[in-house]
Amino acid sequence: MKLEEYLQPSTSIQFACLSQNLSNVNITGTVIGWGDTYPGSRKGSMILQQVNLTIYSNDVCSNVSPRINKNWQMQLCCGDITGKRDACHGDSGSGLFLQRNFSQTNRYTIAGIVSYGERCASPMKPAIYTRVSNYFDWIREHSDF
Repeated sequence: MKLEEYLQPSTSIQFACLSQNLSNVNITGTVIGWGDTYPGSRKGSMILQQVNLTIYSNDVCSNVSPRINKNWQMQLCCGDITGKRDACHGDSGSGLFLQRNFSQTNRYTIAGIVSYGERCASPMKPAIYTRVSNYFDWIREHSDF
């Protein structure tokens, strides 16, 4: 996305940094989106939603859409193993953000992009996200920074 005018960062507006490759699991990230707030509603939300979800080891997601081959260099596993919280229909393309401390300042990094899952908020069925760090070279080649 290219903006017509410069966007001034503030306490409520920040730029998301690119995140290095995730080696940690069982860390919490925040997903935002306009998708359904409960499975099957297919209405989306009029208010931007956010939910804190856990990034799991890849094997936790091996049972998600088992007919689809996974490439863990390009994907990551994220959700809520209890099935109480999740991204849902309409959230695809939204970001998975991690809060990090850089030079004594809290910043958000983008670690993933909502991709797919079997159902929203199903126990033992976290979702599959695109691993943003795998695309650093492409992002740099196609950016003006």
